[in-house]
Formats: sequence, structure tokens, C-alpha cells
Amino acid sequence: MKNLLLIMAFLFLSQTSFSQFRNTTWGMSKEQVRKIEESKLESDYGSNLIYNLDIEDMKCRLFYSFNDKNKLISFLYRFSSPEWDRFGNNTKIALEKMVAKIVSKYGPSTYYNDKSFFSWNLKDFSIKASIIKNSEIEVLYTPPAPSLKDIL
Repeated sequence: MKNLLLIMAFLFLSQTSFSQFRNTTWGMSKEQVRKIEESKLESDYGSNLIYNLDIEDMKCRLFYSFNDKNKLISFLYRFSSPEWDRFGNNTKIALEKMVAKIVSKYGPSTYYNDKSFFSWNLKDFSIKASIIKNSEIEVLYTPPAPSLKDIL
């Protein structure tokens, strides 16, 4: 009986620690994400939930994207140029600061291009951080690509 309780406790703890980001996991439904996310909901439109939030004193929009089966497939942080005032209106400097935060948490990027695009291919997810439209920064999180074993 004691072993059964230990196994159940281990499964419970491993399940709760499996959350990917912001207490979500890949494959959650819109309704599940809405119950978990504490930020202000801006829009529930089509296959996206869009939230407004502050990250380290910077305002951004958070997009949770769902597939046609209502499963969470990605989320995206989008930071806009008005937030760069404290960086001297330099989007590249702002991106470098974000990349430094990601590196401190997940290690060096696996790819970068001209210091305006960075990517990390990690075991449970991938991250892409880039400058878009010369005035916005996007940080996209996606589940890992399926392996050949998953496809066959």
C-alpha cells in the first residue's frame, strides 16, 4: 500500500511539473487554457486566444494557437516598437536582451542569422526569436517536430 501511494505521488508530481509554459501543455483545449491563463483576454478569435500582459516591464501580446481539433499547437509573444524607448528605439538591442534571457534559461541558440533571428531546438519544444517588420519582436514556442518513429 505504501508503494502504491509513493507511485501515485510521483505520477501526480511528474504530471504537474510537465507543464510547458505558463502552466499549459501541448494539446490542451482553448477552454483549458482560458481557465489557466490569468492575463487579460483581448480576443478569442478563430483558432487563437490573444492576451495582453507585461513581461519584465514590457507590454506584449500573447497568442495561443490551436489546430482544427482544438489542440494547443503554439504560442507567440509579440512585442511592439513603442516598448523600445528605454533601449533607445533600437529593436536589435531589445532582441539581444530577450535572447540573453532565453539563453540564461535554455542555453545557447542552435542557430542564428545576422543577430535578427535565433532558434533553439530543445527536447520538448522549439523557440524562434526574431525581428519582424523592423519594429516588432516575436518569440514563438512550438512542440518538437515529430520524429520518424512518431510518423511511422
